[in-house]
Amino acid sequence: YFSLSFSSSFIVSFFMMGMLDSIPFEEEEHYPMSVAEYNRFRSEETANALISLARSAKIIIGGNRVVGAFYGYAGTKFGHDAIDMVLNSAEVDFLASPFAYDTQRAPGTDWVLQGVLGSTRLNGKLWFTECDVRTHLSRPISIAMPHANPIGNTMYDGPIWYGPDSEEVSVDQMKKAFVKTMSMSGGMWWFDMWGGWFKTEKYMDTIKKSLELYQSQSGEKSVAEVAVVYDTYARGHHRKNASLEGFLQAISRTGVAFEQFALADMDKLDPDQYKTIVVLNTHTIVPTLAKWKNGNHSILYVSSAFEEPSDGRTCPCKDGKVHVGKGYQEYFFSDVPSSQMLREAFLTSGAHIYNFTDDIIYAYGKMVAIHAASDGEKRIFLPEKSNVTDAYSGEKMQPCDYFFDFSMKKGETKVFITDTIDH
Repeated sequence: YFSLSFSSSFIVSFFMMGMLDSIPFEEEEHYPMSVAEYNRFRSEETANALISLARSAKIIIGGNRVVGAFYGYAGTKFGHDAIDMVLNSAEVDFLASPFAYDTQRAPGTDWVLQGVLGSTRLNGKLWFTECDVRTHLSRPISIAMPHANPIGNTMYDGPIWYGPDSEEVSVDQMKKAFVKTMSMSGGMWWFDMWGGWFKTEKYMDTIKKSLELYQSQSGEKSVAEVAVVYDTYARGHHRKNASLEGFLQAISRTGVAFEQFALADMDKLDPDQYKTIVVLNTHTIVPTLAKWKNGNHSILYVSSAFEEPSDGRTCPCKDGKVHVGKGYQEYFFSDVPSSQMLREAFLTSGAHIYNFTDDIIYAYGKMVAIHAASDGEKRIFLPEKSNVTDAYSGEKMQPCDYFFDFSMKKGETKVFITDTIDH
């Protein structure tokens, strides 16, 4: 493949940015229209530049290689908002990004992927995760490659370049990175940034077993029952959006399997495939989701741009309001609700909950994995009565019909393969 990597500032006028930053509208809920229009222009021009570069790359290499770029960092980098343009282009075959750094990659937390991986798949493209997992062997470049250390640049010297203190914890972080990507139908590569990060027998064995697990699930499909749809343009219009990273952290602790989509692809989603749709951070009122208003779906709005229904009964609930309609229920939140409130909304729609103790769940095909947010006894509930095997150790678990129990330490990751038992 041929990968393009460039900053969104490639097309930005820093002078104009300085002018915009000096406008005293910090307390306003919405950006002035001139700023919103500029933010959109900047995003679209960045997308145009990327598409143009990809087109040129394909010409240079004869059109017989897939071409992609680091792009689609929704929520952190202005200029990555026009994801719909890139996904609709024939020139770009794949997108890539590392995990977000919102929790400093701490054990016991989810590693958020801010890209719209579901939309990438819907549009026939690939998503690759840069698994730059720090281990107990990771060191800053000034130590690992002093001859390549930029003079006067301390960016590559901070604590973020160090990993956990032990090999054991590092392996759990590696497993988490792998199953997170797999649960989102993505691809990945282990990024040993300047050498030696994975240079132990145990690390290499973990990578080998991860590959075998990935290959064993070939042909399996997503089991996500919650679709998270967010407006990538919204942050350029509305300065008080709910935190995308905060919401993805909250939903990761609800025990459901979910996928992430761009608002532009909402009409491509099949309500029969999902129990719940979450509409996150829109800058305009979302049209009535008529096709979701049957089959007991839950519809969640996490945004300041929504219109409460005038019919039926709307009641207060924790963190927001709920409207119960005929065959559906709508929830309205102006900011990120708690994982408990989200879980209750998902339960109302009949979505399967794998875990109720705020641990982080990843599920895809016949795989279900858990990353412990706390020490203690854990329970995983299965959608079907199944035999269960630890994917890495080969240990046979002892399910009690539709659930099984085990102990974990905070930061530990366990990965299981399920085999449905015929009734």
